Formats: sequence, structure tokens, C-alpha cells
Amino acid sequence: MTIDELHAKIDRGESLRGADLANGSFPNAEFENFDLREADLSECELNGANFRQARLNDATLDDSSLVNANFHGASMYNVTMRGSDIDGARFTHCYGVVDAGFDNRGYRFVGIWHPKEQTWMVKAGCRWFTMEEAEEHWGPDDMDNRDAMARLAVIKAAVLPHHVRTGFTVD
Repeated sequence: MTIDELHAKIDRGESLRGADLANGSFPNAEFENFDLREADLSECELNGANFRQARLNDATLDDSSLVNANFHGASMYNVTMRGSDIDGARFTHCYGVVDAGFDNRGYRFVGIWHPKEQTWMVKAGCRWFTMEEAEEHWGPDDMDNRDAMARLAVIKAAVLPHHVRTGFTVD
């Protein structure tokens, strides 16, 4: 689907909930306040796209380029971003997201709450892990990854006492 086809669909009043937008090219697209719940945005070029206040719950963003995308205030529970490039993306004041900043190796750690599984998914570099998998991978015995473990602790701390709204950023 092209950006023009996307806008035509919106102009006709069609919903984008559950839309198949996979493999699309939407650089700098305006998705502000859009309902993209359950949408497939996998393998999309979304560099600089504006998702401010969008509803992205249960959306798939796997293998997408999200460089400098703006997710400010978006609702992102159950979103998957396996293999996505999130360099420069902004996740401030999002629902269901904790941006734990960059570790000493330059990898950015972002946690996304998956309430159905009652777990945090962690996006760090090319990795996409459950919290348990992340802790095992970067384990406390690996002295080179103490900073990675600290980033995981920031994400885990957001679960307590409530996981209703997160979205703070650590620099």
C-alpha cells in the first residue's frame, strides 16, 4: 500500500484497525491519533513517522525501520518490534513502554509490557527477549554486561507497583 492509498482509505472513513500495511513505505507519515490496533506494519519503512497519541496495541512492527519515529503518548501494549531499527525513535509518555536508555556499548533498551503474558518484552539492539530471556542472556555473571543488567532493572522497576502507565525515559 502506498501513502496515497493509505490517505484515500482514511479519507473514505475506513478504519486502520487490523490493517495489513506490511512492506509499505511511509517515511514521515502522519499517524497522529490513528487507531492502528492489531495492524501489521512489519517490514515497513517508517523513518520519521509521527505516531503521536496513536493506538498501536497488538500491532506488529517487526523488521521495520523506525528511525526518528515519534511515538509520544502512544498506547503500545503488546506491540512487537523484533528486528526493528529504533535509532532515534521517541517513546516519551507512552502507555506500556519504558525507554531505559543506552548501555555502555551503545545498545538502546526499550521494554514493552505484554499484559496477556504478564511480562515485559525487551528490545535491545537486534535482540527481542522476554525479561527472563534477557536476564539469562546478559546474566549477572558476565561482568561486561553489568550496564545491560542495570537497564533491565529499570524496566522491571516500572512494573511495581502499577503497570498501568509507564513511559519515563532514562538518559
